[in-house]
Amino acid sequence: MLKILQLNVDSITFKMDELRQFVKKHDIDVFLIQETKLTKKDATPKFPGYTVKRKDRAQPKGKETDRGGGLPTGIRKTIPYKNLEKHNIRGDHITEGQEIEIPTQNRQKIRITNIYVPPTIRQRITEQEEVRVPLILRVAATVEGG
Repeated sequence: MLKILQLNVDSITFKMDELRQFVKKHDIDVFLIQETKLTKKDATPKFPGYTVKRKDRAQPKGKETDRGGGLPTGIRKTIPYKNLEKHNIRGDHITEGQEIEIPTQNRQKIRITNIYVPPTIRQRITEQEEVRVPLILRVAATVEGG
């Protein structure tokens, strides 16, 4: 059984020690974090024993130092996985997402998604999407088997 942590940190800079301790203490296999608020100039957070896949929010030219969003997904180094690069949520360029697949027994796999929908997107949801989108907004991490 996988132990998965999902957490919106609302800026990771001053929370790294506490987060590392929590991951170690609870023997987490995969962690999904939202809103790191790191920029390209910031170092990728290090977690001993984990591979960390990072995706920063795209920043327009001239605003590279603006902080907001950002996703790291951490996978225990002993767990094989496949990174799914072509992940585009709902076709917009603001919603942030990362996906990985972890093989299981009998050629099955688990797909894990790390997603963050910024408030600006939530405000622009059309009536047609209202039935589907609230589920996405409440579930920051999903696990799919198949």
